[in-house]
Amino acid sequence: MGAEGFSLGLTATFSEVPYQGGFDEKNQVTTVTADVGWSFLNLMGGGVTPYLRAGAGIRVDRYEPGALAGPGTSESGLGGSLGGGVAIPLGRSRALLGAHLITGRNAGVWGVHAGFGIPLERPFVGG
Repeated sequence: MGAEGFSLGLTATFSEVPYQGGFDEKNQVTTVTADVGWSFLNLMGGGVTPYLRAGAGIRVDRYEPGALAGPGTSESGLGGSLGGGVAIPLGRSRALLGAHLITGRNAGVWGVHAGFGIPLERPFVGG
């Protein structure tokens, strides 16, 4: 996420959802999505900007049975992400703090995220 405007990005996430009970079973969700973001409304005059983002890509669900009998299972398919947060300037890059929903198959996973936005464009050279 840069200053106000649109951005493109690539996001990889990993979520682990433990089940309640004494069997130590869990579901693991891994996604890789291509995202489009929109940052807007420069807040507080310091460059802090809220942003929205959405993406589509691949989602892999892995079930680990823990102490229960039977093998784990793994399924993959299309997935999506939707989220938002704030971008805080750190020199040319930005710290990103927010929340997102990862969808796919028949369920979604809510999560929080923190990361860095690094600009990849070439600096403008006037002539």
